[in-house]
Amino acid sequence: GPWKTRPDTRAISRNWRRASSEAFRLASTSSATSAGASASASRPALQSTGSGDSSSRPWSVTAIEKVMVGQIHVLESMAQIGFLEFRDKLNPASGFQSMQFRELEFASGQKDERILNSFKEDEYAYERLKRRYEAPSLADAFWALLERSGFTVESHDERVAAIVKILSKPETHADLFIMQDLLIDHDENISLWRYHHVMMVERMLGMKRGTGGSDGVGYLMTTLTKKFFPEIWEARTHLKIEDRG
Repeated sequence: GPWKTRPDTRAISRNWRRASSEAFRLASTSSATSAGASASASRPALQSTGSGDSSSRPWSVTAIEKVMVGQIHVLESMAQIGFLEFRDKLNPASGFQSMQFRELEFASGQKDERILNSFKEDEYAYERLKRRYEAPSLADAFWALLERSGFTVESHDERVAAIVKILSKPETHADLFIMQDLLIDHDENISLWRYHHVMMVERMLGMKRGTGGSDGVGYLMTTLTKKFFPEIWEARTHLKIEDRG
């Protein structure tokens, strides 16, 4: 295999130690809150230099997100008419207004000023999201980590090239290779959650308009291509066998 040296799993655990413990602490709260806490806690964890805890595993964050994907189907255990009755009581509220899910997006690196401004009438939510918007994201922390490791990551193309280099010789950058794969896991899990959410909504409601006035399933379908770390995904396209040198 490509592994000529054993990955420094202790270093990886140090990087994700705080993310894991925070994610477990909030595992009993709502799905979006748990995921948001995981992503947010991962940012300082990437910068942490503290000693590692051998019982802490970086994969706990993405493991929690995998549970989230399955949880959404609990709603499908309801009869459609019953789902419609309780949904009607939520009108005109909308999932678009979910502060926790927007925190997850902002903390991961998917920031949109228009979404931030849509919360201006809710002082608490706006101030909380504004802090997330202005703070470095998980994506920012990862690219800063690569820069500290000697990579040039100022532009989109440079970031793609850096990931291609890591993917080409994972044994040379073992910790970074595993870290970028964990970020892909995080991104993929949230994309899967979005997809399962769309399927659940269509199964229960068909093509009805959303409670907040959106196009319902039509709008949700437009969110499926969103990525937190587009450069990491794009690098796969440019990877070649001859890059191993």
